[in-house]
Amino acid sequence: MPEEQVEEGPGGPAGGRGPLVITITAALVTVAVIFAAVTLFQAVKEPEDERT
Repeated sequence: MPEEQVEEGPGGPAGGRGPLVITITAALVTVAVIFAAVTLFQAVKEPEDERT
């Protein structure tokens, strides 16, 4: 069935690439959120340490 690409669900155009792309994207987003949270926490905890 060459029309398999037509049946793109909520995943959109990237849905045809499989769940691997979704897993990698989710992992990158999670790492980015954690990194940002830690950075903001340290900046608020010791604002003067950033200037040193």
